[in-house]
Amino acid sequence: MGARESAKALAWRLAPEWMGDRAHRFQYGVEEREGLLQEAQRFIAEHGDQVQAGPFAGMRYPGRRPAHVSRLQGTYEQPLQEWLVPTQHFIDVGSADGYYAVGMALKGARVDAFELSKTARAETLELAKVNGVTINQHGRATGKALRELEPHGALILSDCEGAEADIFDPETVRALVDCTLIVETHGTDDLIRERFAATHDCERRDSGPQQLRDAPTPWLHLTPRRR
Repeated sequence: MGARESAKALAWRLAPEWMGDRAHRFQYGVEEREGLLQEAQRFIAEHGDQVQAGPFAGMRYPGRRPAHVSRLQGTYEQPLQEWLVPTQHFIDVGSADGYYAVGMALKGARVDAFELSKTARAETLELAKVNGVTINQHGRATGKALRELEPHGALILSDCEGAEADIFDPETVRALVDCTLIVETHGTDDLIRERFAATHDCERRDSGPQQLRDAPTPWLHLTPRRR
């Protein structure tokens, strides 16, 4: 690991919220330079701000948000959509601006959302208010925090940029024996498969390249094994 990468890793350990806000701002900066935020505004002017298709059809999704047009069209991360089934308890690990958290709340779930970035958490509250739902919001996700939710039978979505290796430690995996998980992996595919191998069946899919991404995103669908 080079000096720059080491410094970045140290910053994530010492100031995770600050780094989360930095990453959030960086994403917006890139999308603005690429004209994607402006494209979203034009889409809303023509079609309105409701999601048009997919599991969250009808959800309001107001302007200047990441990957906006694909979310409004209902095509965002489409291969995952059939896994987003109704559930009593939905846990979003790395909830960003609340797209999945609010969408699942509209489907009747009790929602707990973990997100490092304070600015992203504010966007989640705004999105929840616009849609008339309530989200239980938390900061940094850890295995301990996840276990304290007593997530029996929950549906868990994890998109946390590599932190899944720390969050889903062996003790936490044992506590999730009856949970279904959808996990985006960041070089941790084999590790996550191994940790859940004794209790869950695993299916992998690639979501396909999203805006501003060079490669497909790998996701694992982990379902409790019948005993």
